[in-house]
Amino acid sequence: MAECDYHSSQPWPFPASLMLGFTAEAQGPELRVGPELEAARWFTADEIVRSLADGSLMLPPPLSVSFRLIEHWLRETAGLELSELRRAGNSEVSVREWRMKHVLSALVERT
Repeated sequence: MAECDYHSSQPWPFPASLMLGFTAEAQGPELRVGPELEAARWFTADEIVRSLADGSLMLPPPLSVSFRLIEHWLRETAGLELSELRRAGNSEVSVREWRMKHVLSALVERT
């Protein structure tokens, strides 16, 4: 990992503990899973959009660090707002299609 930056935190149920969330840049595509994780994988923005649409990906609660990290990553890498994707429903759409719908609806609202 490189370029590791603090992002946010949340209370953790153990006494006087915090869960910390960081962003970082991977130096390679390989993932190593330690004893606290069962599995890990990389997602593209398009995979997240499609998996949310078809119900195969469940998001953590909006107040969690993990939700905020996903939200931040989608906004920074794909220009997408996670809260709007969640409201969009279960239609099969790609990032490009979602952006087009979003831009068109913003233009219609302005006229």
